[in-house]
Amino acid sequence: MYSRQKTEEEPFLHSLFYEYRDRPKRDVFWGWAYLILLGASIAGGVASLVSKDKSFSVLTDPTYLDDPKHCPLPSLLGAESSFAASPEDAIPAYFLQSAGLMVAICLLASFTLSILFILLLKHFPGLLVGLTCGLQVAAPIAVGLMAMYAGNNNVAWVCLAAAAMLALSFYLSLDPLRVVARLLGLSARALQSSPGLLLFSVLLKLTSMLISTLVLASMLLSAASGSVRANPVRVPAPGGRCVTITGEPVRCCVWEAAPWVAAHMPIASVTLSWTLLLVFEIKVYVVSGAVGQWYFSPVGSSPKGATRRALGHALGPSFGSLCFGSFILFLVAYIRA
Repeated sequence: MYSRQKTEEEPFLHSLFYEYRDRPKRDVFWGWAYLILLGASIAGGVASLVSKDKSFSVLTDPTYLDDPKHCPLPSLLGAESSFAASPEDAIPAYFLQSAGLMVAICLLASFTLSILFILLLKHFPGLLVGLTCGLQVAAPIAVGLMAMYAGNNNVAWVCLAAAAMLALSFYLSLDPLRVVARLLGLSARALQSSPGLLLFSVLLKLTSMLISTLVLASMLLSAASGSVRANPVRVPAPGGRCVTITGEPVRCCVWEAAPWVAAHMPIASVTLSWTLLLVFEIKVYVVSGAVGQWYFSPVGSSPKGATRRALGHALGPSFGSLCFGSFILFLVAYIRA
């Protein structure tokens, strides 16, 4: 039998075999695999940042690429020229300045809406469930009325019939809906008893945005890492024209990415998707752990440090398992796509 002595912070949950400490580390390989991919993705951006080619202008400016002076043929001058970026074309500063205000607005709005949502769930869970069901019925009714006004009676009757079926299904499910409302109210009380979850959610979103921004900036920088070369199908022609061997006009210069970019792009893409799914799994894990500790604690009390403890488990012993689970979700999403 499980016989560890309870402490003041471990009131009742130990009797259900909730392991507060000494959790075994599992799926360690997947945790290291994620961290290695993340490091490789960011390292690619750093490598591009310290190189001399940091601009996207050569990729989008036909005037530059159509000028043979920027990429003379080796047979004419004996060497090819590389594009040197101007300081004002550097990617990270512009990217972060443009996104900073929008990120701040989104964070403030999400935090405010989260608090309002929790308060509504606590005091009016039945009203929210009713509004949700009402909106699902009202949406096809609105579409049906608009279709009828436009003269498309067939679509209108289909939408109205769908609305009637939804309304009937909700009416026949009144008892389960009442249970849902009670569970939502219970969840709101659990969240209110664990105020650290709100701070955790905000910090997790900030961390997710920071990592995603770093990986995206790394991809942008790596795409701009390379040099301008003479078009390989171009042949010498009088008058500085750029033509093929058959005399057809072509672009004088082409952008040639650095050799390592072809490997960095898929690694960074996988890392970005994996990170977004991992953040979601960590959020579910921590919220579930904190709410579970509260639910099984004695009535009228709240376990101290529940959010911190659950987060420690998520980033410690269970990190590899969360990485493994989120990678499986990534594979499933990739196959479905």
